[in-house]
Amino acid sequence: DEEIVGGGSEGETSVGIGAAIGLAAGGAGNGGTVSVTNRSLIVTDGADSYGISANSIGGGGGVGGSATSGVLGKYAIGGALGGAGGGGGSAFQVDVFNLATAGIWTQQERSIGIFAQSVGGGGGAGGAGESTGHTDESEVSVNLSLGGSGNVGGNGGKVNVENSGWIQTEKAYSHGILAQSIGGSGGVGGASGTSAKDSNVAITLSLGGAGGTGGKSGETVHVTNFGSGEILT
Repeated sequence: DEEIVGGGSEGETSVGIGAAIGLAAGGAGNGGTVSVTNRSLIVTDGADSYGISANSIGGGGGVGGSATSGVLGKYAIGGALGGAGGGGGSAFQVDVFNLATAGIWTQQERSIGIFAQSVGGGGGAGGAGESTGHTDESEVSVNLSLGGSGNVGGNGGKVNVENSGWIQTEKAYSHGILAQSIGGSGGVGGASGTSAKDSNVAITLSLGGAGGTGGKSGETVHVTNFGSGEILT
């Protein structure tokens, strides 16, 4: 007599694979062209009260989407990529004219006569990427993550101020004319992180996203006080 026992079934191999990708953010809108002309008298009687404030400002770029991947298996393979930030909007030209028939008088602190600026929007930050792996049999875990890149800041535009009339400011921190063009800051690169738990072999790679480049300032900032113009501070 003989007894033959059937062979055991082949063991299963548990493999977990996961991937996550954050979507890129949208770009911001641009600031418009601004032109202001004063032909008469402007008087302010309160703190932080400017005679004229003219601004073109680009919008800030959106933040990239974050991505998180979690994997469970005897062999766990996971990856995550954060989305890129959106580009900052650019600003455009700002013109202010205070004519010979016009006057500006501010009477309290921090009250600028003419404030003119063109400011690019900041670039959006990259999204974060995070990948985690947990193995149920303590075998092998491979996890990769990459933060999204920050985007470029918007450019500042031209600024032109012409004074033929008079400007008088009475108190401290009150410029007669303040004109500036400023490029937007670059977006921050996205953070990244990986982890592997209860694994005999763990391979992890985590790389933060690159930061965005700052925007350029405007081509010129031009302030002219003509012969008939007076500025008293």
